[in-house]
Amino acid sequence: MAFIIHLSFSFLTMIGLLFGHLFRCEHSLKPFDESTLLGWVIVSLGGLLFTKFTSLFYFMNMVTIGWMSCDYALQTLNLRT
Repeated sequence: MAFIIHLSFSFLTMIGLLFGHLFRCEHSLKPFDESTLLGWVIVSLGGLLFTKFTSLFYFMNMVTIGWMSCDYALQTLNLRT
């Protein structure tokens, strides 16, 4: 049972990081509203701490981390100067 939980959270991590990166690329074309972005972070952190929907809010936090790591990944791979 523990193996399945670890496997599912690993899958959520990979998909969340990918979605965060894709949302960041979309944001560079059509910027999102700043209050929406701030609300996303507050809801994802608050939900992870104060609710029992751990997998949903863990996924939301992985999307946030993927969003923030996009610039770092592009600079590391020399895709952007």
